[in-house]
Amino acid sequence: MKRSTGKCFYFFTFLRLMLTNDPITPYAPWFYTWVEHGQLAAFAWPQTKGNLTYMWNDGIRHIITLSPEKIPDLTDTEFERTYIPIPECHAPTIEDIFKFISTIQFCKKRGLVSSLLGSMRFYSIP
Repeated sequence: MKRSTGKCFYFFTFLRLMLTNDPITPYAPWFYTWVEHGQLAAFAWPQTKGNLTYMWNDGIRHIITLSPEKIPDLTDTEFERTYIPIPECHAPTIEDIFKFISTIQFCKKRGLVSSLLGSMRFYSIP
């Protein structure tokens, strides 16, 4: 049986375009994926309250922001945040990498789910 994935992709794109007009409806930020399920997630900049609500409902409690130009508005939320600004197309410093790792370890010890902002930069961290 031949399986078609084209229709699903178009439906997903259409659904996402419909939802972006409603900032309250909970839906995942772009490229939202679990790297280690229940422990570490990667995603692009959460642009709406709906993105933040979706992430909170999915168990995310701490956001590591790597994008200096795209800082999510976390006012009126219970998220914790760590800010490690890594400029676009630049490698992180050793200090940035150590801060990232220590933040993840700290969150795991406290039972928080840690996540990343700026999946492009996530994949550049060795």
